[in-house]
Amino acid sequence: MKTLLIAMSGGVDSSVAALLTKEQGFHCHGVMMKLFSPADLSPSARESQTEASTDAARAVAKRLGMPFAEVD
Repeated sequence: MKTLLIAMSGGVDSSVAALLTKEQGFHCHGVMMKLFSPADLSPSARESQTEASTDAARAVAKRLGMPFAEVD
């Protein structure tokens, strides 16, 4: 069985890609890349761009039975 890393953003596109890939029989690992520091964002964007996105991606991975990691 092939193993794939699925880049996850917490959005619909990456979540559907993870689902469809799993349905094709691949063993998948969800990964979210931290590409910026929260200090680089405006105060109003910090929470929505960091915690909410990560939580959403982690929840999708858990629901699909995939390991999930955040990479800095």
